[in-house]
Amino acid sequence: MKKVKWLFLLVFVSLLAAVPVLADGPSGDVVIWGDDYTLRSGQTVQGDLLVYAGNVVLEAGSKVERNVTLFGGDLDAAGEIGGDVTVWGGDITARSGAVIRGQVVSVGGTVSSETGADIRGQEWQGLPFRVPNPPTPPIPPRPPIVSRYQDWGSRWWQHVGAIFRSAFGVIVLTVLGLLVVVFIPRHTDTVAETIAKAPLQSFLTGLAAWIVVPVVAAVLIITICLSPVAALWLLVAAVALLFGWIAAGLLLGVRILRAVTDKEPNPVPAVALGVLILSLLAFVPCVGLLLSAVVLTWSMGAVAYSFFGTRAYNEPPPKILSSTKQERS
Repeated sequence: MKKVKWLFLLVFVSLLAAVPVLADGPSGDVVIWGDDYTLRSGQTVQGDLLVYAGNVVLEAGSKVERNVTLFGGDLDAAGEIGGDVTVWGGDITARSGAVIRGQVVSVGGTVSSETGADIRGQEWQGLPFRVPNPPTPPIPPRPPIVSRYQDWGSRWWQHVGAIFRSAFGVIVLTVLGLLVVVFIPRHTDTVAETIAKAPLQSFLTGLAAWIVVPVVAAVLIITICLSPVAALWLLVAAVALLFGWIAAGLLLGVRILRAVTDKEPNPVPAVALGVLILSLLAFVPCVGLLLSAVVLTWSMGAVAYSFFGTRAYNEPPPKILSSTKQERS
């Protein structure tokens, strides 16, 4: 059972770096969820390119053979697109040398093209409808204010895109929390218990981690041959941050459910409730940033202090030197 849990933890760490979903369809289509996407020079998408809640950059020399569609993001195109371009809630920029063989449509955004961009279809931008002008006195004459409403619509669509990206991130984080509680419950409980019963040690350890992690990463990066180790080091730090946030959500959810019910709460709904509340509080202006910093420092310190939930908060650290001497004797 322990091997299965550690195998899941390894898979979980691998999936962490791939939270943005990239899926290849049967006809070469590429679908991206909740992340930016860059098509490098010389690369080709043999079908459609579909991106939800992310920006797209098509470098010079890249090619999308069919259509490009974005929801809640901007498109910066310098390569070749064989079909139509449609962007909902974002702007389109065609760089010099870009070739777009179909029409270019930005719903709730703007379309701009540099000199040398080859757009062979029609260009259209703004909202799919016009807002009626409010009544204005005939004197003095005023310029039309339709563009003002179009600008408002553009900003509104951009806000919708930002909300969509944020909501997608909260959903992914909640699902990851459920998976962690289901597959490694003991480790998650240990980290949550460390947060609650060793708050000072956890917070001080978290403060030290904010200093040690970037310093060690910088030293490893400077030593070029150890650059892959730096990437692994930063990945472990990212996993510690995420694991601590989930454990803090579990602790918060358990405390809330205990306050409203007499039964011992189930960890699955508890972690879902806690992670959701913490994630929503993080979006509160000013207070959310401070709250996130405190929770991340506190919970990451608990992860480090408990060795990723493998040691209880009141358990003494293993005496490696003394055990080695006993083995030698």
